[in-house]
Amino acid sequence: MYDFMVIGHRGAAGYEPENTLRSFQKAIELGVDWIELDVRRTADGHIVVMHDDTVERTTNGRGKVSEMSLADIRKLDAGKGEKVPTLQEAIDLVKSGQKKLIIELKLEGLENDVIDIVEKNNFSEDCIISSFFYYSIRRVKELRPGIMTAAIASKLPIEFHRLHNDFLADTIFLRKDIVSRDIVDEAHRDGFLVCVWNIDDSRDVARYADMGVDFISSNYPDRLRQIEPHAVTA
Repeated sequence: MYDFMVIGHRGAAGYEPENTLRSFQKAIELGVDWIELDVRRTADGHIVVMHDDTVERTTNGRGKVSEMSLADIRKLDAGKGEKVPTLQEAIDLVKSGQKKLIIELKLEGLENDVIDIVEKNNFSEDCIISSFFYYSIRRVKELRPGIMTAAIASKLPIEFHRLHNDFLADTIFLRKDIVSRDIVDEAHRDGFLVCVWNIDDSRDVARYADMGVDFISSNYPDRLRQIEPHAVTA
């Protein structure tokens, strides 16, 4: 039987509008272990769930998230009538579904605000804070050593030793095309848990599971369950 944890990327973004409560609910219904989302800050200081720095791609509006108020962003349609959620709303839903949350910081300087929201909800043990900005994850770890952090990497080479010792990361999230058995083994030797993103074809699941990854992320998280038990070797 497989032994990796399933992450719903931006909820279940292959089925529902990404980073919406509808997408997170779908991921819960599909039985994920973790839900991944992205956060940014509005002009009036609210932490909202949004991947891009502008709203054009995922809503019917225009403009930069950082230059819009929460009220303005809430007027937008994020797909199928959904509104752009706040991080608080996302945590409420994920907690009610008894799932865990991966919060990707899409820019530097969000660390304190995100930590405050996480701690207010007693959610520190049920989340991972991730980022491409390694100084941000180090800041999270310096502020709250008990919160798990993840460094995201999309190209080689990767200085695992430095990520672990200088940036204090617990986990490494690797783009699928740079993952190999050797890379996974090296990451494990340096103390990391390893996630691969994003695997959307069920035919690829066994290959990455065989490499020994700890998490697999997908826009279609139910497809990660479509793996023959004997396909994964020790």
